[in-house]
Amino acid sequence: NHGVEKDLCNSLVNGARTWNEALSRVILAAIEQVKPVKPLIDGLGPKLPPSLRPISRDSIVQTCSESYGNILDEFNGALENIRTGDKTGAINSQLSAALSSLSDCTDGLEEFGIDGGDLKRFQGILEKYASLSLAVSSTKTKKT
Repeated sequence: NHGVEKDLCNSLVNGARTWNEALSRVILAAIEQVKPVKPLIDGLGPKLPPSLRPISRDSIVQTCSESYGNILDEFNGALENIRTGDKTGAINSQLSAALSSLSDCTDGLEEFGIDGGDLKRFQGILEKYASLSLAVSSTKTKKT
């Protein structure tokens, strides 16, 4: 719902005095939303169907683990670029990469006919926060 996202965005950036502060708040909130995914991924292996070949099971677990790490790396990298003035112009690329990272995991599960369950739910939440980050990022003017 667009209104809900607008309300969430406003609540996150309310009181921020600068674009850097506003974007940092949204990214930090996104990172907080990522943290509950780690235990789900860590416990994923035993929940996969026993009929899966070991190589497929390992591939799914590795992909999901890498996806989780990539999300955190991209968000943390964007925070660092905010702090250092984003001289390379990488923030939007990092936020876009964070937005797509968890889908690597859930797509892998779907490929093997496995219900993503809670991971799919968290993907939706993370997509919302990453999208909000991109929306706030896009409000920066050239002279800032």
